Amino acid sequence: GSAWRPVFDAQPTQNIGAIAIQQNNPSIVWVGTGEGNPRNSMNLGMGIFKSVDGGNTWQHLGLEGTKTIHRIITDPSNPDVVYVGAMGDPFTPNEHRGLYKTTDGGETWERRNRRTNQATTPDPITGECGKEIGFCVHNISRSADGRTFYMQNHQGVFRSRDEGRSWDEISEGLPATFGFPVAAHPVDADTLYVLPLDEWNGRMPLGGKATVWRSTKAGEG
Repeated sequence: GSAWRPVFDAQPTQNIGAIAIQQNNPSIVWVGTGEGNPRNSMNLGMGIFKSVDGGNTWQHLGLEGTKTIHRIITDPSNPDVVYVGAMGDPFTPNEHRGLYKTTDGGETWERRNRRTNQATTPDPITGECGKEIGFCVHNISRSADGRTFYMQNHQGVFRSRDEGRSWDEISEGLPATFGFPVAAHPVDADTLYVLPLDEWNGRMPLGGKATVWRSTKAGEG
């Protein structure tokens, strides 16, 4: 870290929300654009970019409609499998929010954030869909065994055991459903940590005290 050089300055946007490096090939770097932690003002992005030479050159690989990408998760053994958590444009109703997956290195993307596989129509004002896990996707964490995903957002804490195809709410027992930080244990797939926040008082920790909550039963208790 004693010396740095820019590798993304020539790209059409400089608003970066997430970066991920492929574990078994560090020459593969993913950059998700758009500010990942917006407030009342923010800069939108242009989707996702990929480099296969350590950042010397970049390829734009879609997801332009997401506007803001908050999280990128790579598969540690398969560089073609990548998950993206996208918040979407927070100022307009749209259908580009959620969890996306690619199995071909970014050539195509599948949106997987519905609780069911049925199509739903977004609310014309909020963009929220009743059968979806929440219209504002922030942080996502993958379990140690790679089969379980955890997410905390405006709507609560959710768990998926089928790579994001379906989701269960696991907020029961928490002092608040609102929050963003979530982390899966690096070894135990059933252990996760969340930090509930006060939605209506500056999104601060409840009672002004940062308290991390843990479940050792995959959110069941």
